[in-house]
Formats: sequence, C-alpha cells, structure tokens
Amino acid sequence: MLVLVALAVVYRELLDYGLAQARGQLRILTNTRPIAEVLQDATFPDSLKKQLRQKLLAKYIKDADYQEIDSLYGHDGFLIEYKQLKQILKAWYVR
Repeated sequence: MLVLVALAVVYRELLDYGLAQARGQLRILTNTRPIAEVLQDATFPDSLKKQLRQKLLAKYIKDADYQEIDSLYGHDGFLIEYKQLKQILKAWYVR
C-alpha cells in the first residue's frame, strides 16, 4: 500500500493529466447529438454539413456523389431550378 501511495505522489501530474483527459472524453460523449439534428440546425455551418453528408455518403453508398442546387426557393428549389438539375443528371448519366 505504501508503494502505491509513493507512486501516486511521484506521478501526480501524470495522474491529473489522465483524469483531465477522461473528463474531457466524458464531456464529449454527453454532449453528442444525432446527425439528423445537426444537419437541420441552422447555426451549424453549411460547409461542415456538406462535409458530413459527403463522408456519410462515401462510407455507406458506393460511388455516391453530393450535389447542390443554388436556389432562392429553399428545399423545393429542385422543382424550379430544372436547368441546374438537368446538368447534374446529365453529368451523372455520362459517367
């Protein structure tokens, strides 16, 4: 027992560092959110949402590709921006 106490005194800084790491990891685990929630969050940057979508597609769907349609009409923009959609589908069909 005396040896354990002596080691704890000698390696106190290392033990403190390990405990701080464990607290940080627990904080990360308790603050996680579902992916769908993150993708719908308006405060989450669009550039990071795009990266997340691309990584998910690449991991789970072979030869998947992520495309965006630039539109002022929101999530229904693909119904109105048919020229952009046509270009995307044409490029997909050619490959």
